[in-house]
Amino acid sequence: MFSGCFSGGFSGQVSQAFPMTRCIIALLFCCVVSSPVMGSAAGWQLVLEKPEGEWWQGQPVEVLLVSLAPPHSGMTLTIAETERFIVLQRPAVSVKRGELKGTGYPVQLTPLNSGRLALPEFSMKSHDDKRSVSADVQVKAPELTDEMSLDITRSRGRIYLGQSIRLGFEWVTTVPLQALKAVNILIPELASPVNRNIAPHNVNSQDENSIGLPVGGQRIMADWRHRPEGGVSIHFEIIIQPQQTGTFHFDPPMLLASIDPEVMEFSPQVFRGMPYPAHFDNNFFDQDDAAGVKRSQRVIALGKPYSLVVDALPPGQPEHFSGVVGRPDISLAIDSTEVGQGERMNVSVRIRHPDLEAFPIPDLKAQAAYRQAFDIGSKTSHSSYREGVRYEAQYLTPKLTEISELPPVVVNYFDPISGFYRDYLTEPVPIKVTPSRQFSLTDTNLTDGIVLKNPVKLDSSGIWEHAWGELVLSESDPVTDWSYLLYLLLCLPPLVAGIYLARHWWRCREEKRGRGSFAVFARHLWKHRDPYQSLGLYLNRRLGLPPSKLAKDELRLLLQKQQVDKVLVEKLCQWLSQYQAQFQSGHREINDPLLTALAGLVKSLDRALGHEKPGKGVTE
Repeated sequence: MFSGCFSGGFSGQVSQAFPMTRCIIALLFCCVVSSPVMGSAAGWQLVLEKPEGEWWQGQPVEVLLVSLAPPHSGMTLTIAETERFIVLQRPAVSVKRGELKGTGYPVQLTPLNSGRLALPEFSMKSHDDKRSVSADVQVKAPELTDEMSLDITRSRGRIYLGQSIRLGFEWVTTVPLQALKAVNILIPELASPVNRNIAPHNVNSQDENSIGLPVGGQRIMADWRHRPEGGVSIHFEIIIQPQQTGTFHFDPPMLLASIDPEVMEFSPQVFRGMPYPAHFDNNFFDQDDAAGVKRSQRVIALGKPYSLVVDALPPGQPEHFSGVVGRPDISLAIDSTEVGQGERMNVSVRIRHPDLEAFPIPDLKAQAAYRQAFDIGSKTSHSSYREGVRYEAQYLTPKLTEISELPPVVVNYFDPISGFYRDYLTEPVPIKVTPSRQFSLTDTNLTDGIVLKNPVKLDSSGIWEHAWGELVLSESDPVTDWSYLLYLLLCLPPLVAGIYLARHWWRCREEKRGRGSFAVFARHLWKHRDPYQSLGLYLNRRLGLPPSKLAKDELRLLLQKQQVDKVLVEKLCQWLSQYQAQFQSGHREINDPLLTALAGLVKSLDRALGHEKPGKGVTE
């Protein structure tokens, strides 16, 4: 295998004397050439392990930075800033390479450009030493298509720090959605650490026109509509709130898709949706088969670049500044105007503001008037929205009977029109606090620093002791022959109660088994013959996975967190991929072998997950 590699460097006599020398040297040379990129040859080693396959623009690639035999634990990884990759760092893991142990740092890199690109520099530093490693990769570019277009609108181009921007995304395609094996959308604003992403309140994942899109590693619900001129329009909105000031330039957004040419040719041109929001597998950059035949066409559509200016707020902020920019409209409402002292009352906080989703909830614990008069509970529920109003629920417990109203809530905000900081005060809400009849050993704090003490006094004639003297004992009857009957009468009620409780326990156990997640899944599967819906119902009840997020990647990540056997996880993900492919291809006949295979996999999964906690999930 290595013949002739070093024939020019040795004489024939040396080659005959040491026949293995050339092979050993050649083997060491090949090991050095094929080894991963290293930051050190001995001692502490920093190794960058990259996949052997092709790199594509927009394709997430997992790399692993391995620190072997580090000088001490607790070192952190530093990744240099880059504009050519989207970088996502994952939690560190323990690794072993040969006899050396160390720590692995998984990092996901998504190239934003094509050509020869330098990976960002990875660095680790100890007390007296610093190691860095990097590498170059060749990135291929998908084909730019004119059958898809992107249009992104932004509500503002210049804002103050604290304001938010509503981003509207529209994707128009004349390619049938059934022919898309996968889609990946990259919007630089959403991936930037400068911005905080906020989901809008008006997302309806149960709408029949809802569809799930993978956007920068997360799943966003969108709406699809048929266009009169042909094709499909897909639209969603998301809110970003910058966390830094300055001028920021973002690269054009891109949409990458993998098109199945066979489905493209034979698929019907009218898309009618799916029973659940469609999911696109992000691992769509399939390799060509052994014969070199393309199994998919990779295409890309680009939007326009975007620049954003975030201005700093002027100096002179009051200590109680809330961070709100723009005048809010806040009001308080209560269920009842009369409440007992020490009783909990529910307060509804109603908010109107241009940045409704990003608006910070007023902290009543920071209001002196509320701290003195009320015990303040935490926020009780998720935010709700109706007709442009945001509703927040708050629990308050009045301490004093002198309270006659809910004091005004003070919210200091910056007015961009006048350039001044102003206080907004809510209207007071009249209440009546009635004295409590409950006995309390605690002191009562009144106004003006007055404290009512509630001392505990001893009473010599309080609780009498029992007189267990000779007189009492002498008056008791001796044990007679009726004692056995007495014992029987005493033991019979517990025995009957034990038998009843045992039967009740057995009946509840059988009913619980019938109400378990797997039992509900099996009944639903064979009754409705909808495996996708049945599997979504089971995973929602058992693990809390929303049906709209039922997808291969989500399922694999969820089951790996539950430490389910990898073979079982891959079998279940493979079944889900085959079913989705069959459904999208138009062959929607559900046969018994398909249902039987799913039932067996879910049964094995249910056993692997172990005991099911009662009351988890939703009802059938």
